[in-house]
Order: sequence, then C-alpha cells, then structure tokens
Amino acid sequence: MTSSRGQPGVGPGEVAGLLERLAAVPDPRDPRGVRHALAVVLALAACAVLAVATSVLAVGEWIADAPPQVLERLGVYLDPVLPRRLVPAETTVRRLLAPRPTITSLCATKTKAPCQPLGRASVRESCR
Repeated sequence: MTSSRGQPGVGPGEVAGLLERLAAVPDPRDPRGVRHALAVVLALAACAVLAVATSVLAVGEWIADAPPQVLERLGVYLDPVLPRRLVPAETTVRRLLAPRPTITSLCATKTKAPCQPLGRASVRESCR
C-alpha cells in the first residue's frame, strides 16, 4: 500500500497488530481515573517519534496536533460534547514515558550494564 505522497502506507491489519502488542504492556497507573488506554498513548508516542519528534514536549505537541484520521485509527475517544477527539495531555505522556527505577535496575542486573532508551541519539538525550 502506498500513500498519496508515494511513501509506504499502513495496511488495515498493521494498526490493529501494533495496538494488540502495545496492549500487552503493563499499565503502571492506578485504574481509577485513567482516561486514555496505555496502548493508545504509546501508539501516539510512537507515531510522533516516527514523525521526527525528538523530545517528550515535541511528542505532546504532535499528539495535540495529530491528524483526525490517525486519532480515529488508533482508537482515541470522541469528545461527548465537542466535535473532536480527546487526546492525552503532554503531562500524561511525560509521566507514562518517564524511566521507571524498577525497570532500570532489572535491566542492569540482567545485562550488567545500565539500560539505554531505544531510538535516535537526540531522543536518548531528551529522556535523561
């Protein structure tokens, strides 16, 4: 599948496969008060990074300005009052993407080296 700009497009089954995989990631939040599914927030963050967002702030800004068709495909809820979709705030994204001490210590004990975030060097620098 190719987009109108000649770039490879996303097939119908590929988005669902990504969301299914991201749904397997354990959600660290208390279930009370959760507005956005973790899989949706992670998928939005992945889209933002693929669109060259190089910091958590840039990811939040990309999510706020994301195209409606992307929000719809990823399953972002419609606002019950306004004709738009409810996207997670930048602070929500920041909290969910923050490094977890337990994950870092587990990785260090398994690999004998500190964990490094995956991605471009500029993304690594913004995560510290």
